Amino acid sequence: MTGFYDQDLAYVHHVGFGDFARLAGEQVLGILRRQGITGGLIIDIGCGSGIWAARLGRAGYRVLGVDISPAMLNLARKQAPDAQFELASGYEYPLPRCQAITALGESLGYGYRKLPDTALLGRFFENSASCLRRGGLLILDLIVTSDTLSLNSLGAKKGQDWAVISESTESAGSATLTRAITVFREVDGHYRRSDECHLVRLFDADQVVQLMEKAGFRVQVSEGYGDFPLATRRLAFIGELLAEVPDTAGQLEA
Repeated sequence: MTGFYDQDLAYVHHVGFGDFARLAGEQVLGILRRQGITGGLIIDIGCGSGIWAARLGRAGYRVLGVDISPAMLNLARKQAPDAQFELASGYEYPLPRCQAITALGESLGYGYRKLPDTALLGRFFENSASCLRRGGLLILDLIVTSDTLSLNSLGAKKGQDWAVISESTESAGSATLTRAITVFREVDGHYRRSDECHLVRLFDADQVVQLMEKAGFRVQVSEGYGDFPLATRRLAFIGELLAEVPDTAGQLEA
């Protein structure tokens, strides 16, 4: 197995699976505007290939994108050349002051060196609260646990110069989803193969809400972003910060 969203999978994700960022992003943009957030800095955790970052830029926002895949960030810098991008985990990057934080596409569930847990997620919510103004938004989606509906699946998709096969296996006892991904991409007239294995943490929905509320957010939970429905067992969590946390030394202003 190779790394995490290396060159070929990053390319395939961008050209073949970018509709999520485009369609969900339009709905999230409406959420921001209805909250009165029409400018300033938006932090995009797990920014991927920069589709959502580019849309935010066209809408007049400044954007800081954070991702752990160098290949994804190479694409993102082409998509959104005016945005700032950082190679880091969203759990570890020191977040600056901002108007809103988004983590779309279950990005906070992914494990690279290790799987996140509820303690790490709770600290992320607390760090996010310390960066936002009162009324600022934290918008994310996660895969949630279930006692009845399994996520085990085998799927395939192809495009003009690529094909991908993905097998998902859920381990209910450890609240983990394992995705074994095989990519075939045509380069210089020949197809090359790459394999990756991704681990995703599954979270209890009620516990996510409790952690966000503990950090100071009022939370709305839904099965999609506006008119855009999320896939099976994905939930959107939209948190509005109720009271501003005092400035922390070293934080940047939005």
